[in-house]
Amino acid sequence: MKRVWCTECLSLLFYTLVLFALAPSLWAGDFSADVVETHGGKVETYKIQVSQGRYLLQKREDGKQLHIIVDPAANLTRIVIPAEKTYYELPADNLFSLINNPFQAARVSASRYETRAVGRETLQGFDCSKTQIHSAGQDLMTLWTSDESLVPLKLSLNSDPPRQVELANLKPGVVNAALFQIPGDFKKKPHPTQKKRAPDPATLSAVTGSVSGEAPWGRRVRAGGELRVKVDKMRITRVRVINLLKSESETTVLPFHQGKQRENIGVTLQKLEYKGSSFNREFNKDRGLFGNTFQVDEVVVKISKGLAHVVVDQPGKKVRDLYNRGGVTTWERLSPERGTRLTMIGDNLDGDTTSGKILVRNDKAKTRENLPFEVKNGETKVWTFDAEKGYDVLQITVPSGQGSLRIHIEQPAAAIPEAKRVQPPSGQAQPVKAKPKPKPKPVVKSLSGQSQSVVPARMVLVLDASGSMWGQIKGKAKITIAKAVMADLISELPTDFHTGLMVYGHRRKGDCEDIEMLMPVGPHNAVTMNAKVQGISPKGKTPLSESVRQAAKALRYTEERASVVLVSDGLETCHADPCALAAELAMSGVDFTVHVIGFDISQEEQTRLRCMADRTGGLFLAASDAQTLRGALFKTLDEVREPPPPVVEDPGKAQLTGPASVPVGAAFQVGWEGPGSHNDYVAIAKKEPKDSAFIDYAYTSRGNPLELVAPGKVGEYELRYLHAHSSRIIGRRVIQVTPVQAEVKAPPSANVASEIEVAWSGPAYRSDYITIAKVGDVAGRYDNYAYTSKGTPAKLWAPAEPGQYEVRYILSRGTQVLARAPLTVKSVTAQVQPPATANAAARFEVTWQGPDNQGDYITIAKVGDVVGRYDNYAYTRKGSPATLIAPSEPGDYEVRYIQARGAKMLASAPITIQAVSAQVQSPATANAAARFEVVWQGPDNQGDYITIATPQDSAGRYDNYAYTRKGSPATLTAPSEPGDFEVRYIQAKGTKMLASAPITIQAVSAQVKPPASADVGAGFEVVWSGPDNQGDYITVAPPGDVPGRYDNYAYTRKGTPVKLLAPSEPGQYEVRYIQAKGTKLLAKASISVNAVSAEVVPPVSAKAGEYFQVVWQGPAYQSDYITVALPGDSPSRYDNYAYTHRGSPARLKAPAKPGEYEVRYIMASGTKILAKRALKVTR
Repeated sequence: MKRVWCTECLSLLFYTLVLFALAPSLWAGDFSADVVETHGGKVETYKIQVSQGRYLLQKREDGKQLHIIVDPAANLTRIVIPAEKTYYELPADNLFSLINNPFQAARVSASRYETRAVGRETLQGFDCSKTQIHSAGQDLMTLWTSDESLVPLKLSLNSDPPRQVELANLKPGVVNAALFQIPGDFKKKPHPTQKKRAPDPATLSAVTGSVSGEAPWGRRVRAGGELRVKVDKMRITRVRVINLLKSESETTVLPFHQGKQRENIGVTLQKLEYKGSSFNREFNKDRGLFGNTFQVDEVVVKISKGLAHVVVDQPGKKVRDLYNRGGVTTWERLSPERGTRLTMIGDNLDGDTTSGKILVRNDKAKTRENLPFEVKNGETKVWTFDAEKGYDVLQITVPSGQGSLRIHIEQPAAAIPEAKRVQPPSGQAQPVKAKPKPKPKPVVKSLSGQSQSVVPARMVLVLDASGSMWGQIKGKAKITIAKAVMADLISELPTDFHTGLMVYGHRRKGDCEDIEMLMPVGPHNAVTMNAKVQGISPKGKTPLSESVRQAAKALRYTEERASVVLVSDGLETCHADPCALAAELAMSGVDFTVHVIGFDISQEEQTRLRCMADRTGGLFLAASDAQTLRGALFKTLDEVREPPPPVVEDPGKAQLTGPASVPVGAAFQVGWEGPGSHNDYVAIAKKEPKDSAFIDYAYTSRGNPLELVAPGKVGEYELRYLHAHSSRIIGRRVIQVTPVQAEVKAPPSANVASEIEVAWSGPAYRSDYITIAKVGDVAGRYDNYAYTSKGTPAKLWAPAEPGQYEVRYILSRGTQVLARAPLTVKSVTAQVQPPATANAAARFEVTWQGPDNQGDYITIAKVGDVVGRYDNYAYTRKGSPATLIAPSEPGDYEVRYIQARGAKMLASAPITIQAVSAQVQSPATANAAARFEVVWQGPDNQGDYITIATPQDSAGRYDNYAYTRKGSPATLTAPSEPGDFEVRYIQAKGTKMLASAPITIQAVSAQVKPPASADVGAGFEVVWSGPDNQGDYITVAPPGDVPGRYDNYAYTRKGTPVKLLAPSEPGQYEVRYIQAKGTKLLAKASISVNAVSAEVVPPVSAKAGEYFQVVWQGPAYQSDYITVALPGDSPSRYDNYAYTHRGSPARLKAPAKPGEYEVRYIMASGTKILAKRALKVTR
């Protein structure tokens, strides 16, 4: 499928950012280089030219030659299309440029996860340290960083398939400056990504203190703010907190009853790590089980860090009080047998009105109404919908930036009075008339044939935890996305559900039996289930078929209605046939359904994975990111919630229409007329007496016509309509399956693990593929494959083991072999020659010979270690000799040649690693936070460093450090707290301490002398004395604040006295000397901040749009201003303003809209209103 061009531009831009981030020494002069990306066996190279701090990337994309010009100094990127004589402009730091940047992803990952040094390597003449980023035992990526810049020159992402990006062929020399110029006849166009941006959440109004209200309610809340929300203790209360910033937010939710905190069900501090991440909690949920023990009548939500949107709802079945915060859709399932009254109250935080759309629909009758609406703040509007319309779904959508709403939904038992109906405003879409009621079907009953009580829904969530879930989407691991979305789903599952949780691939690599039921089927326990999900760490294979089979058995699928929800990011990898299994379970189960969510998988793989849903009558939904995964999971939940439809007892006859003949393996459509009863299906089968046999089928609930796939063998077949309730065939039609031709041409032989090309011809149906397998293997088993959609010849890899194989053309639907050709795979040999000995952590060279297939590498490991374990490695593609780093511990090791495909050792040779020593000499004492020097001797291997730590600290822990590559002596900074410490020489490889020496850190003191008082917002001087260490500062803060919090500050490096500004609120404060290291308070003194006053005298009225004068008095601090605003506006909102430094009177312009306003004196420090007076704006 051809990709959208602007998306490709984004991927191109990241390469320019790679160069933007490289070491300063590289940009000392002009040069050219290649950016080489290896991904999924493909290698792409792009030319880069650099001149005077500007960079040019030349690349062909979708048949177009593109020139990407970046000027970091001007923060400008130009994308030039020479053939069209057009160009685009974007800021160089534009978010769209960063979104596909693996180097930025590396920096973020390095800040969030653990890192470890694994040696050094030379890249293009630059000596680089090598660092691995890992989490929960899983290696995420490897970085190569130059010593000067600590910015990666190369990165290797541990994804499936692996991805690697690297600079190559750096060549100094003058670059033609004309390449960076835009020709005069080229036209500038707006870039497709340059859409109008939504307001920055940080600029919007938000709660900063404590405010109170009643549910349903929602507000943006900043750090230090809290919402106190009264709730009905007899109804379920739902709290949702959504992070609005890219940085982390923190929240605490506290439930109360009759003014006392319910400490037994409180929520401790929760961290929301990224924008859009959320936290959900429900109260008053289990009153029937626990009585009043956990009853809540007030909820307090505090935000201690960042900015979040807090929403408190009270959902229910008959009465629902909800809050729509804008930018979302409120989606509610209705009881179709009852009428509905919808009440909405406008509550826009950023404007006067809220607008959006109401959608009500009857899914069974296929009727709906679309009602646009607009509600003013505080205004109440009511809509009513009669029971006769049978609406079962209500959606209320408020676009982002269009306001927010309080929503009240009632479905009373009695009819809703007609007088309450609100018609749509004139000019808006009128309701779609309901279709006439269909004639009743003859004899319709429930599945059991009689009335029965409602049985709780039973489902098992099956989650993919195979190694590929560490793959990334927009810089975030898929497992991280899945965990966040699953947490939302788990919290929304009804308490009367019976649920279970099954996971595969989370404990062991390469083990098809790694399947575990983490939670047995039982009453839903959201807290426990979410804890289990959050503890998952992907590792292994994808035995999804066996997982679904075990989940079905746990649900007693042959006895009761049951559902499995499978989330997978790939195909079966354990030689099972998921399509055949699904058909088996569907035919043997009472009412068994598998819903499948394909997460970040290709179109071809979607076709192969969706058969599990098709065979069982479930949903198949594709998801590509967090938003679509959330939508897919919640849509699946709605499907599980739905009770089974009734069945037709006496179905009569059915008729089928379709083609007289179809080719082998082709998809075709079948029309039908029949009862459409629960679990009825249309099948294609051999024309024989055994009516229950079939080859492919589709449930009538999928629609009309249905799609079937022809069998893989030529012959006469029969289309059948099967009535599930009576197990009778009530319609038949004959169909002929005709032959198709396919052929594969492969070389007669190939070396193990080498790449081969296979020419093929055939029908090339969607998801057909070419594969290589052992002679005698069933069609569904293979070593590796390539889709026919990629064209001919197909590229495959010879297996890792020699022997007799065959190349096959596989018909995907039905997994039939259409053509095959023999292939002999031959063995290969290799040799390695390392030195006899090497010092611990030192670099050494290994001469080698071998096949040098893609991914092959040379490594050093302990004698006896399995092939997949090693200390460090070098790829054979770098040539011979290879450079390795000796392990950190002395002993006997062996150097190995590893064939990447199949992880097979082709050669090995012994090497002895010898111990090394070091010395450090530090002063006996040093003042806290002061700098001091350390003389050292040692091996000075790459990455070694000198550090200071407590005697009890492990080798990897320290206060601060200096690399040995900077020479002796090294400079360290003393810790902030006095006491006994030791200076250490740390060998980076293995984080091993080679030497240590004691040092005593002595306490220091300071003094501050501010004036006794100062006016609000005024400047004042502080005389101080103290150590004046780097970064120390003087600040003013409330007495109870922690040392790291302050109103404003001045660095001690500016000398004494320093100048501060008094806070914007009067009261008692402290002036403090803060030691920057450790953020430690060394001295403080009290200061009283006095209130100030101001006055504004505007005219009584002014005409709209005309200028008027305001006489004012006040402190006239720098940046104070006079403004005109609405009476209810916050101090930071205004129509226009004039600075006080321009003198009195100030000149303002009356707003364009007539009405009541205020003229205000605003003190800039703290954005505080010091004075205000009414102004009437007339026409």
